[in-house]
Amino acid sequence: MNLYLTVSSFLNFFVSVVLVALISSSSMDRNPVSRRYLAFLITITIWSAAYFFWRITSLEAYAFLFCQILISASALIPITFFHFSVKLVGLSAERRVIFGYLVAGLLVACVPFGWIVESVSPKLGHEFWPNAGILMPAYLVFFTFYVTASAWVLFKGFKEHLGQRASDCFFVLGSGVIGFAGGSTNFPLWYDIPIQPYGNILTSVYIVIVGYGLYSKKISGISLDFYKALSELFLNLSVALFYVIGYGIYMRISGEDATPAQLWIHGIGSFLVSYALFWLIPKAKYWTTRIVDTQFRQAQVDALESLKALPTELSDISDVNEIFKLVGDSIADALEVYDVSIYIEETFSNDYECVYATRERFEELGKERVFSMDPLAEVLSKKPDVIVLDRIHDVQSSFYASLVDLKHQMDVSVIVPVFAGHDLYGLIFIGQPRQSKTWNDEEVSALFNIGAQVGLNIRVRELERRSSEIDKLVALGTMAAGLSHEIRNPLVSVQTMTSMIKKGSSANQINEEFKQVLIRDVKRIENIVEGVALYSRNQKVHQVPIRIDEVIATSMELVEAKAREKEISIQYRDHSDVEISVRANYDQLTQVFHNLLENALDALLVADKNDKTIQIEKRIVTGQRKQAWVEISISDNGVGIPKNILSRIFDPFTTSKDTGRREDKSGMGLGLAISKRIIDNHDGAINARNNADCGAVFVVSLPVKEN
Repeated sequence: MNLYLTVSSFLNFFVSVVLVALISSSSMDRNPVSRRYLAFLITITIWSAAYFFWRITSLEAYAFLFCQILISASALIPITFFHFSVKLVGLSAERRVIFGYLVAGLLVACVPFGWIVESVSPKLGHEFWPNAGILMPAYLVFFTFYVTASAWVLFKGFKEHLGQRASDCFFVLGSGVIGFAGGSTNFPLWYDIPIQPYGNILTSVYIVIVGYGLYSKKISGISLDFYKALSELFLNLSVALFYVIGYGIYMRISGEDATPAQLWIHGIGSFLVSYALFWLIPKAKYWTTRIVDTQFRQAQVDALESLKALPTELSDISDVNEIFKLVGDSIADALEVYDVSIYIEETFSNDYECVYATRERFEELGKERVFSMDPLAEVLSKKPDVIVLDRIHDVQSSFYASLVDLKHQMDVSVIVPVFAGHDLYGLIFIGQPRQSKTWNDEEVSALFNIGAQVGLNIRVRELERRSSEIDKLVALGTMAAGLSHEIRNPLVSVQTMTSMIKKGSSANQINEEFKQVLIRDVKRIENIVEGVALYSRNQKVHQVPIRIDEVIATSMELVEAKAREKEISIQYRDHSDVEISVRANYDQLTQVFHNLLENALDALLVADKNDKTIQIEKRIVTGQRKQAWVEISISDNGVGIPKNILSRIFDPFTTSKDTGRREDKSGMGLGLAISKRIIDNHDGAINARNNADCGAVFVVSLPVKEN
């Protein structure tokens, strides 16, 4: 029985230490329920440790001391278990909890006076067994009351809750019954009842069951950390065992006999030292690795950091070909590999063709394709993941043959999917490294993020293309409606003339006024067709550095005579005080500003006021990525833009001028549409708004590309 109690108490102590260490080192100790359970486990740990040392000591004084520590810890066990139970169930029982801690504290305070453990003496084969003091019955009542209350709370929680919470309550209740039933077998001998504490081992069973609950996530979210910590502790125990054996052999050789107490003390000490070393070694390894990386592998570390930062850089690039080049070059430089090639899905065939490769291999790979029906492409489209060929061990996998072919044809070492969601847009093939290496998880993770960002960029371009196609269809419908409206009126005179000719009328019989109307309307139709052709052309012309001030001056000269005749003042203010050059086409920019000035003049002609002014202002602003822009605003104090057309002022055939009776190109609603098309081709922007008081403002923004 003595051996049984020694072994069982050690198991109780060992397993409780495992759980305390596990919970203390994990993130779950921040959970209120877990903190209460940790407090309960600490009391079990102290109780089991005192129990163990009581069983191995050979001195009566020490046995009495350990029994006092044991009973002090056990006085806290029922109240800490009750506190844990009410937290688990979600009850508010602050008064009962506080009262329980106060009573437990009073009981602990009575222990040194011998009121609970009076003494120790031999009983039923035990060298030292405690004798009950005068307050032992009060202790047993307190213990029984709070254990029973805990069981009732857990049972109510099981009945009232659903799902995981109910399962937790039932699990803790069942395991608690086992543990407390086993521990209760220690008390009969206190009163000379001849019942041995056979159930002491059940406390270990209880703790192991709770450990399983931790592993299976029935109480918390530790998962596999439990077995990891348990394995480490068993390893530490093995180290301690070998040390104790070596110590015993040394003592025997030196002519001395080691007592059991010495062996236990040395064993526990070596166990604690081993545990501390196992905790310190990973920390030391981590810092050693950091120091070595900083001193000797800084180039590789910097290269990896550049790969990690690459997805952020890609999000700012609009040209997809530039993205491919940056990705390929960055991977080749950072990972020091021979080749990088990028294959992207074709629009019609859905096969993957090479869009980028290192310079020496582009011609070789230009005609190579990866078919969409290839098992590799099918697998990656279902579950995108980076494939490192050196890590492939499953020769039975469906795409293993494809990997073998790629290895032989292209000497590939890593394959990175270009994807967004479950859409596979392409593949990045990375060749062999220039120096022998093992691909680490950080590199694989960085490559995975790069593939995801490239795929996201491709998806955005695809959505933009679809949106642009829809916009074109809408614009086509708007243009068709406007074109129909513009041509309908001038066609009336043509139809009338046709009707008169059919009736036999000669040219001499048609009056001169009608002939002029006919000529005017035919000219009008010609101008409409010419304007539509000009708008539809949408071609970029040669651009060179030009001074924006010269363009503005030329545009002002073109309307100067008309403005003087109509008594309209044109004022120019330069807020930049520097000469600004932009890369543009001189004639097209002049056309834009001339059109805006003509529109302002037309708006002022119908305005009923004496002081008619056009204001031109130029200023420099700084946009994103510190890009300098020049803004030219042209405003007038006329009637402004009607609200019903302000939002579509740049759409073809949108105009506020009278339609149907115009003899030139003005007023067709194509001028602003053409101007916007020109500014867009210059990578600029144009917008319109109404002034708060009166008139309209048009603002043209152009990037300053050369000063």
